[in-house]
Amino acid sequence: MMLKPLFSLFHLLLFTQLLFILNPYSARAILQEAEALYRWKERIYSQNRSFLSSWSLPNEGQTVNNRTMITPCFWLGVGCVNGSVIRLNLTNVGLTGSLTAFNFSSLPNLSVLDLHSNNLFGNIPSSITNLTKLTSLHLGYNQFYGEIPSELGTLTSLRNLNLASNSLSGHIPPSLGNLTNLSFLVLENNWLEGEIPSELGKLESLTEFRANFNNLTGSLPPSVGDLNNLKVLSVYENQLSGTLPKELGNLTNLALFLVSQNAFSGSLPENICKGGTLEDLCANNNFFTGNVPKWLKNCTSLTRLRIERNQLVGNITEDFGIYPLIDYIDLSYNYFEGEISPNWERCKNMTSLKISNNDISGRIPPELGDATKLQYLDLSSNRLFGGIPKELGSLKSLFYVSLSNNKLTGIIPRELGYLSNLACLDLGMNSLNGTIPEEVGNWPKMIKLNLSRNDLSGHIPWQIGNLVNLQELLDLSRNSLSGQIPFKLGNLADLEILNLSHNELSGEIPATFDQLESLRFIDVSYNRLEGPLPDTQVKLLLSKSFNQYNAQNMEIRRALRQK
Repeated sequence: MMLKPLFSLFHLLLFTQLLFILNPYSARAILQEAEALYRWKERIYSQNRSFLSSWSLPNEGQTVNNRTMITPCFWLGVGCVNGSVIRLNLTNVGLTGSLTAFNFSSLPNLSVLDLHSNNLFGNIPSSITNLTKLTSLHLGYNQFYGEIPSELGTLTSLRNLNLASNSLSGHIPPSLGNLTNLSFLVLENNWLEGEIPSELGKLESLTEFRANFNNLTGSLPPSVGDLNNLKVLSVYENQLSGTLPKELGNLTNLALFLVSQNAFSGSLPENICKGGTLEDLCANNNFFTGNVPKWLKNCTSLTRLRIERNQLVGNITEDFGIYPLIDYIDLSYNYFEGEISPNWERCKNMTSLKISNNDISGRIPPELGDATKLQYLDLSSNRLFGGIPKELGSLKSLFYVSLSNNKLTGIIPRELGYLSNLACLDLGMNSLNGTIPEEVGNWPKMIKLNLSRNDLSGHIPWQIGNLVNLQELLDLSRNSLSGQIPFKLGNLADLEILNLSHNELSGEIPATFDQLESLRFIDVSYNRLEGPLPDTQVKLLLSKSFNQYNAQNMEIRRALRQK
């Protein structure tokens, strides 16, 4: 069974030898390719030394005629056709060095140069344009600096140009508009500045343009609307401004529209979902105003919608539809009004729903409990009223819930205790009443718990002491809680902020508080506490006014006041 592969390899070597014998000129050219690659190898360093160990030449003293059997086609990372190098793929092999010693003119048939994810540095040499047959150039994820050579615009066979995640500066060369065969132009995560050249509108084959994480300024040129094949437009995290051109409505194949964290103003663009392909709309952190466009309601292809932190208005009941594929919705920090539709439970793939800091009113629909994949729910800082639906206890994947700063009433549902993945619960600044349910002890992953500024009464349940992962905050302040502080709170060894102030707590501060070694802030003021302070708390600037400490602590209290 092993004879066939060996036989094939023998014939391959024989064919290569015959090729060199019958075509001495080709043999010389191939030798030049091998020498060019070898000379460059000698000028760089590879952390993966074994990878380039196959790149070797015989002794330098041999004549060219005796070295005609040399071919780089069997070197790792090198691909050939008819004995000539057409592909060089050296990705993520720890290369350190520059391209200045690379003799590009010796590789006339190279079509793919992929050096991404290494430690290459220096300028991108303009001599790279000697690779006239290049179709793919990937230099991303290195440490190249300087400007993008305008000469790249002469490589008219290029279909893929990726210079992402370097330290390139200067402007995007308008000459790139000559690359009419280009499908992918990726310039993200550099230090590029200036305007996006209108000449890019000539790239009729372009399907992806990514220039996010740069310092680009100016407006988005209307010529972008001429890119009929464009599927990805990503320019987020720049300093772009002005209104978005109406020509964007011509992009009927658009799938990703990412313009967040710029300074765009005016309205959101019309008709960018006209082709029914739009999946990802991220326009957050801009200065967009006015109503959301009418097409948004029927854009059922959406999987992510982020328009938070703008100045948009509208009625969420009327202006937003049902998105069966949606995973992430963030409408926070706008001026939306209306009520949360119970139909949103039909968004079965939704994992994040964020509508905080708007003017939403009405009740939280119990049907939301049917959105079973929900992990993140933030409805804080609105005008919601009524009770917290017990159906939310069905959302087993929830790890973050914030309903703070609303007008919610009623009790904290015991069913919330079923949310074993919950890491943050913020119900502060409402009008909730009743007792804190014992089921709060069923949250083993809880990091932050805020129930402050409500009308809660009764004792602090000792089960809170089971929340041993509490770290950021435990805030029960400004309620009507009574009784003693549970000694089991001393189990919260990682807790940094504890606020029990403005209640009706009595008795002594538990001696177990000595175990709260991570505390940075503690406030037990405005209660009816008495007795000695635990020794370790003397080192803290305790706010302890309006308590009834006994006389033996007068000196401690006086010392603390002097700090």
